[in-house]
Amino acid sequence: MPVDVVVVTNGSPLGEDLIKQVWITAQKLFHEYGLEIYVIPYMSRESRVALIINDIEFVVSRKLTSEEIEDLILSACEGEGTTKDLSLIGAVFYDENEFGNAQVI
Repeated sequence: MPVDVVVVTNGSPLGEDLIKQVWITAQKLFHEYGLEIYVIPYMSRESRVALIINDIEFVVSRKLTSEEIEDLILSACEGEGTTKDLSLIGAVFYDENEFGNAQVI
């Protein structure tokens, strides 16, 4: 499952460091989980530093650790492509006698 990570930077040292940390984290996640992460740098002088992971934006105001970036990436792609089993329980009541009957379906 590919993951797009857009690193929005404004030329600040925080943005430049974020690009490096995301790249290192992307390589780590690929080797550990086989997760394909496409790191896309985006430069905008008027913008704030942010990560956009699968269309979810996280504004970055401080230097993030590799573990924090890993958690952001994994939480943003959590639930994609997964299905959960759904079980429904119902009962049908028959009132043919005074005690009644029920059938679980």
